[in-house]
Amino acid sequence: MPLIEIENLSFGYNHDKIIDALSWQIEAGDFWYLKGINGAGKSTLLKIVAGLLGFSEGQISYECNHPPAYYNPEIGCYNDLTVKQNIEIFSSLTVQEQQLKDKLYDLLHIPELNSKCFRHLSHGQRFRVLLYRTLSQKAEIYLFDEPVEGLDTFYLSKLGDIFGILKDLGKTVILVSHILPDKWAPLFAKKALLETGCLYCNEQASVNN
Repeated sequence: MPLIEIENLSFGYNHDKIIDALSWQIEAGDFWYLKGINGAGKSTLLKIVAGLLGFSEGQISYECNHPPAYYNPEIGCYNDLTVKQNIEIFSSLTVQEQQLKDKLYDLLHIPELNSKCFRHLSHGQRFRVLLYRTLSQKAEIYLFDEPVEGLDTFYLSKLGDIFGILKDLGKTVILVSHILPDKWAPLFAKKALLETGCLYCNEQASVNN
């Protein structure tokens, strides 16, 4: 039984279909790299899988004990609160993945940010906080929407380490990104291309790239 099964999913705005009769099976432990040109619907698809958007046709079946955790750099925190206050608020709203949370607390150097106001954080510091917030949520599947945007090599390496931890814990990951760093390629064995509303998987994704 797939962890998530999408059948004949369609979504659009004003009768203009962005996703058209899309079907996709995501198994437990899969690491998917989802690519496509700007406007292809990648972020839309992730939001639908995360339960943040509805859809007009089709169905999605979940065999998860917890909702998918969703990372998007555009979904920020409360600007006028400290990092610690933001983390405490989010922790009170979701079931926490304590094992992963403890590992990442020091790996992402969260203690040095706790007293800082979120508004005053740099891009790299915001990345650390938002990533920590997402990964603290207890989930079987983690969705990443353009997490590499604007990251330098140091933070790309950190993110690669975190993907390795998720792999070791048996988690499932879908990554939307315009690039897949060479060091991550062995982890993301499954690839998909979203193009003109249709999804091409694995060999087809390479052919159509």
